[in-house]
Formats: sequence, structure tokens, C-alpha cells
Amino acid sequence: MLPKVLFGNELTTQRLWLHYGHGVPVGRLCAQLGLRVGSVSALLHRPARLFQPVLPPLMEEYRQAPVRHADETSWRTDGHAGYAWLFCTPRVSLFLFQPTRAATVPTEVLGAQPLAGVLVVDRYSGYNRAPCALQYCYAHLQREVEDLAKECPEDPEVAAFTGTLIPLLAAIMHLQRQPLADPAYYARAAALHQQLVATVWRPRPATSAFGTSRTSSGSTRPGSTAGSRIVGSPRTTTAASGNCAPRSSPAR
Repeated sequence: MLPKVLFGNELTTQRLWLHYGHGVPVGRLCAQLGLRVGSVSALLHRPARLFQPVLPPLMEEYRQAPVRHADETSWRTDGHAGYAWLFCTPRVSLFLFQPTRAATVPTEVLGAQPLAGVLVVDRYSGYNRAPCALQYCYAHLQREVEDLAKECPEDPEVAAFTGTLIPLLAAIMHLQRQPLADPAYYARAAALHQQLVATVWRPRPATSAFGTSRTSSGSTRPGSTAGSRIVGSPRTTTAASGNCAPRSSPAR
């Protein structure tokens, strides 16, 4: 029992779970309890202050993980715009509610020192300063490739590119759920990685719907336009290679 409180443990736990676990608004909690906003806010904020010392160790565990995920979404509080940030691994989930979507938020969580492993993100530029390698989410990439196919339905080059890449990305995402032993899993991952790189950087004809792109040496960069939408940055690593991190769960 928390000292000097009006509410018991059961009621406090229930309201915390309803608000943070199910997103029930504070106004609805007030109506259910017949209490003012200040009382319900105090009920929610006091446990948060008690758990505040736990946050730094959890951030450090998150930083040391070989594979980390990060994402953010809009989140309104009392009518004011803001963002809910998620930083997670298979063991840790950190939720931060901030009024900004700036790169300062992931910088606060990841720190400034170089980190091993990868950070799995969408293509939002706020993660570009992360002190580790980036892995773009394949689900986001697949949607972008599908959008590319819709934008250029009559272009045979686009049709060939997207027709090859979409099922390849799907196969990569489904690999984790395959009941394979580790040697077979990593062999299959390496093969998919080779196919992915070959598809994205496949040389294209001199004349293309995308035009040509020249490097500083004057040579044409293969797949520079269509491929750049998929690869994005030389810092990007490909989890399908099996080299950047171990499997997140054991083979069944």
C-alpha cells in the first residue's frame, strides 16, 4: 500500500492498466470513479514517479541489445499534439510521451556513444543520427515498392523490378517463422540477402523511365533511382544476411 493515498492497490492497478494498457481517457476514468481530474491525475502520476529510477537501467539494456526497434506515432493529450515513442527489444519496451518528433528523443534514448548491432526503423529521418547501423523495416519497404508499382503501372522496368522485389521482401519477413534449425536458417537468410542485393543493384538499360545517374567518376550507378528508394543509405544493414545479429527466437 502506498503511504498517504486515498486509493487502494487494486483500484490504482486497475486504473493504471485501463489508462496506459487500453488507452481509456482520463475523462472517462473520472466519470467512472466520480472524481475530479486532479485526483485521477495524482493516482496515475505517483506510481510513475516511483518507477522513474528504473528508466536509466532499462535504457542501458536497450542500448546493449544486438537488435533494437524504434517507432513513433501521433498522440494527443488534453487536446494538445504530441507523440508516443516506442523503443523495444524482445526483452524491453520503453514508451516515451513527448511533445516533439525531433531527433533529440532517439538521441536521448540511444546516447551519443557508438553502439554495436542495428536499429530497425522506418524511413523517418529523425533516426538518421543514431549511433549505430540502421535497418529499414521490410514491411515499410514493401509498401513503398507496392506504391511504386501503382505509380508506374505501364512501365515494364518498374513492373519487373517490383514484381521481383515484393515477393522477395515477403519471403524475408516470413523466414523468421519457418521451423528451421539455425544452420538452415542462416543459409537461407544468406541466399535471400544475395538475391535482395542483386535485385536492388541490378544494372539497368542506358535509357530508362527513371533516367540515368552519374557517380563522381562519371560511370552510371546501377539502380540508382529505383534502388535508392529501397536501400536508402550506405549505413543500412540487411538483417536477412544473418550476420548483423542472431535470431531473435530459437528454432522450434
